[in-house]
Amino acid sequence: WGKKRWLTEDLYVLEYMEVPKIAYLKLNQLRFPPDESKAKVLSEFWKIMDQKPVNKVILDLRSNGGGNLNNAWPFIFKIRQYERINTKSKFLVLTGRKTFSAATAFVSMLETHTNCSFIGEPSGGRPNQTEGINSKPPYLTHLGLDIVVSRGRWTHTDPLDTREFIQPDSIVVESFEDWMAGHDRVFDIAQKL
Repeated sequence: WGKKRWLTEDLYVLEYMEVPKIAYLKLNQLRFPPDESKAKVLSEFWKIMDQKPVNKVILDLRSNGGGNLNNAWPFIFKIRQYERINTKSKFLVLTGRKTFSAATAFVSMLETHTNCSFIGEPSGGRPNQTEGINSKPPYLTHLGLDIVVSRGRWTHTDPLDTREFIQPDSIVVESFEDWMAGHDRVFDIAQKL
């Protein structure tokens, strides 16, 4: 399973680990594919939370390059209802240099509104950032350029927060050697905490 976690190209992975009683949710993007119900993977996750004995949640955002935040607030509101899990030692969020764009905004929201701990490498983006739109403004269409125009600013922490990234509570640097060996040190540390 360790190598699978490193190499998966699946947009999301959900697993309940019976022996340590861990619910593991990996979101590789915040945008859901059109052939899948937006709420399907999350509803399966909440079903595990409600029907199985869960001692720890590991939310893996290390390979999440963003998307949209449509499911961010409902996730945060719901996870806060699980008081036994919404603690520094039981709600662990894995971050890394590929946690970017809307995923960084999601991490910022989790930092501000939950009691989670972050494990891994610093996020790939700032807690507060500009929001992009991928459509061309009509008056620039004739130029034939791909232009991303900011619609505004995401601010999910203190508006004056100028950090370059979100620093994990426990820094675990991923290495090429670990990747080659199929060893996921970040997950192993999160599992043992």
